[in-house]
Amino acid sequence: MNIVPIRVPPLRERAEDVPLLVGHFLSRLSLSSGWPEMAIDKPAMNALQTYSWPGNIRELRNVLERAVLLADSHELTVRHLQFHSSTLIAQPEANSQPGNLKQMERCKRKAAASSALRGVSVLAAVRFTLR
Repeated sequence: MNIVPIRVPPLRERAEDVPLLVGHFLSRLSLSSGWPEMAIDKPAMNALQTYSWPGNIRELRNVLERAVLLADSHELTVRHLQFHSSTLIAQPEANSQPGNLKQMERCKRKAAASSALRGVSVLAAVRFTLR
């Protein structure tokens, strides 16, 4: 299967691709979850473009999914981003109180919905493969 080797450069060498990938992943998250599509502010996009991405595109997808789950508005900011190296950690929103029950319930519901959707897509893939 190694007839024509194709070299795909790592994401850290393709910072110009990050905004396109972010848009793609946010759209997919919105479609699969039924939530409104999230926007991302400029400082957050800059942080995503300057990060080294040791986990490549899979890590980018995971960072965005986690950010969407932590966000309590329709715009992602730097404080929602949590990278593998922990250089940027999600912080609570300025107007929220730590331990706010509504915020905790919202996060729990989003996480459960995301987990359930991921399980459904895995089952669909297994079903398709078994045919």
